[in-house]
Amino acid sequence: MIDNHEYAWPPSGIDEAFLVVEAPVEAGISRMLAFFYEGQEIEKIGPVRSARPYYLDWNNELDALYTHVGGSNAALDLIASGSTFDFNQYWWGSYFWRSNDRFAPHNVYIDTDSLIAFSELREESGVAPERLYGLWSFKEPAPTKVSSNLHIDFYAPLYSVDWEYNSQTGRYERWQFDSPYVTDEAVRIEADNIAVVVTDVSIIDYVGRRDIRTTGEGDGYVLQDGQVIEVTWSKPSATERLRFYVGEEEVAMNAGVTWIEVVPSEDVIEIE
Repeated sequence: MIDNHEYAWPPSGIDEAFLVVEAPVEAGISRMLAFFYEGQEIEKIGPVRSARPYYLDWNNELDALYTHVGGSNAALDLIASGSTFDFNQYWWGSYFWRSNDRFAPHNVYIDTDSLIAFSELREESGVAPERLYGLWSFKEPAPTKVSSNLHIDFYAPLYSVDWEYNSQTGRYERWQFDSPYVTDEAVRIEADNIAVVVTDVSIIDYVGRRDIRTTGEGDGYVLQDGQVIEVTWSKPSATERLRFYVGEEEVAMNAGVTWIEVVPSEDVIEIE
């Protein structure tokens, strides 16, 4: 779970994730679930933040190690009663560290060595799940000179996000608040596919926590190669893969990096 509060900018390691799901939490500010594969070596990932129930469904469709710092009562109850492969900093704090250049709760970090060490520990204890997950269809990128850009108002104007297509590279570049999302010293966040999931989002308490429908079907878009594809997203159950279709045909993703943007309505997005 990666923080996206302004006090957490720029995040570390997320530019190396192969898949990211971004969705709103309190106040509509987004938080990001970043996926890494076992062969990666990343020295700093974070800031790591707390769990929310809907992220569990996206995590569990890949049987991934869900890494977080505490969470809402609803999320922690689901973790305690479900089959999530869980890694909570509250109970395993020695694997994490806090940075001195930021203040809590925006300063908790981890690295891939710690993620692997914890996974191996749990595998030896017999509590790690067998990874059984459906695969997406992939294709080779076919970049065009056509430009498709995406604007998202998560919590405008500070937390608005822009994805701009670069026809020279055939990739999408992420910008936030009219400036690069990452500093000059960091690697710019880029993606080969941007998928938009339009779904039901409601506020459920006085804190502003959200309930987000993760399963079933809904409208959406896939941006790739400079093109915009109107799609239907489908996730039959919490443990099955989120997929994107045109009619009955699944959309093949470009091999590379995919970001999934989860929004409450088409009113908060602009595609041009």
